Amino acid sequence: MILSQRLMFRLTSLMNDEVMPQIRKLEPGDAKGLGNLFQSLIENGDGGWFEPMTLDRAEAIKLCNIQPERDSYYVLINRDSRASLWHDNMILGDKIVGFGMLRGWDIGHGFPFLAIAIHGDFQGKGYGDAFMRFLHRAARYSGATYVRLITWPENHRSIKLYEKHNYRLTGQWNEQNVMEKLL
Repeated sequence: MILSQRLMFRLTSLMNDEVMPQIRKLEPGDAKGLGNLFQSLIENGDGGWFEPMTLDRAEAIKLCNIQPERDSYYVLINRDSRASLWHDNMILGDKIVGFGMLRGWDIGHGFPFLAIAIHGDFQGKGYGDAFMRFLHRAARYSGATYVRLITWPENHRSIKLYEKHNYRLTGQWNEQNVMEKLL
């Protein structure tokens, strides 16, 4: 698999005739959609899990305009070809429903930190699982032999996902769990 600036990855395990989720690298034009995702996470009560980042529109703009050397930022897009799903009085169409990143290399770590966030309406439906598999492949392709993440001990849903992907608890940092996965 070749990872490029315009990588498109179809999540075939989630596809049907009408909805075709895709993953691609974050682009400058994604600021509004990413900001909407961040706002929905805050409203859903999931915004506090994603530290140290502040999930707001300003952070979305910053992330969309960053020019990483090796770090990678991705969006999960729910492509609804029916264009008839309504959410908050707007047609979903191409809606950013997930955000993931592999970062840490650009500040000198020899491995990436993985982070993932999925819109509340799409949690528990396999999107997070598929996005995690993609991020692991992308990290491996980029030369990582393991990935690390940090999560709050109270974030039970995410910890369950991480354990499903063979992450193991390796320590604590600022009252949060540090987990690692060998690739």
